Amino acid sequence: MKQSSVNWRHAAKTTLCAALVVNLHVWNAGCGVTGPIPLSDGWVRVPLDAGSALKSALRGTRLEAVSALEVNAATGHFRMALADTGGSVRGTFGWIDGSPVVSSIEFTQGDVSAAFEFDSLKRITLATTSTGIAWLPDSLDSPLLFGPGASGVDAYIAANATLCSRTRATPAPSLGGGGTGGGSSGGGTVPPFQSGAKAIAASQEIPNEIAGVLGVLGFVLALQAGAAMWPALYFVFQVVVAVNLTMSIFGTNGSSGGSGTGSSSTITGDATVRVINNRTDGVPIWYVVLVQDPVTGAPGSNLLGDEGIPAGSFRDFAVPPGVRTFNLVSPNGAECYEIFERAGVTLTSNVITEISLLETDPGRNYPDGCIPD
Repeated sequence: MKQSSVNWRHAAKTTLCAALVVNLHVWNAGCGVTGPIPLSDGWVRVPLDAGSALKSALRGTRLEAVSALEVNAATGHFRMALADTGGSVRGTFGWIDGSPVVSSIEFTQGDVSAAFEFDSLKRITLATTSTGIAWLPDSLDSPLLFGPGASGVDAYIAANATLCSRTRATPAPSLGGGGTGGGSSGGGTVPPFQSGAKAIAASQEIPNEIAGVLGVLGFVLALQAGAAMWPALYFVFQVVVAVNLTMSIFGTNGSSGGSGTGSSSTITGDATVRVINNRTDGVPIWYVVLVQDPVTGAPGSNLLGDEGIPAGSFRDFAVPPGVRTFNLVSPNGAECYEIFERAGVTLTSNVITEISLLETDPGRNYPDGCIPD
């Protein structure tokens, strides 16, 4: 499938909402929100609005022009779509309790970069730069030291308690603090560089390698607080948490399953249908339609909200037991959709019934005669 744009997807899905209501007995609740957009080679783009966590985390830095997060669930990679400023952010992620979690992240400006690796307990295990600096912790904090019930940035601070206490001992001006610090113009105080040496602000000598890594990060971001350690480290945690939140649409809502986040359906029951998107072409499932039973009159509905089911992911839905028909709907072009029918699906109480979709499965284009991309 060719690369899609935000505009056509929004318009196409709005049209599809109306068509599904009329022809497939689907409630139209939740239509109109822009969701994941399939790209090539298994990548999926998640557009960001002005109030998104990721845009907020990058505000006031040279990378604030981020417009989307692009994720490849099959390979475990992510990258940010940025304006052409010479900057980039990319990394890898793993799956913890059914949710994608950042395992490494790299911030780059031109040929200068700073990178961080995390273990499954959110601890930084390695920090490096393109200028030759490498930092390894002397020891990792014990999970017993973690703050009870900590979440978000607090969980990363708790997991790296020793490192945070050391960096907090240095001056910590605000990330966006006044003057010319940050922004896409590249303003702000830039620490001096020597080939293969640490980046150290002239006014502040910092004795360890992590200071050098965070100083390089300050340059990449064009922070006024060039080599101040604590603001830069806190920034890394903020961005990682924001990426995790943005990628949560690719998760499985925890190991216990449950209905998809944002589901627009009011239908429930003690049977479970698991819809698996096994497509390898990166195309999502936009709708999971439980078709109204023509014999008993049992109601039908769109079980899936606007988040979609990305390729390589699945969603569980609580439904009444019985024998029912499902329609899985995927985009197939700017003005074309493909509907895959799953008839005669037996749903049993307290049992998970799986239905899956491959790109090679036979479907029908909608509307009739439309020309897919």
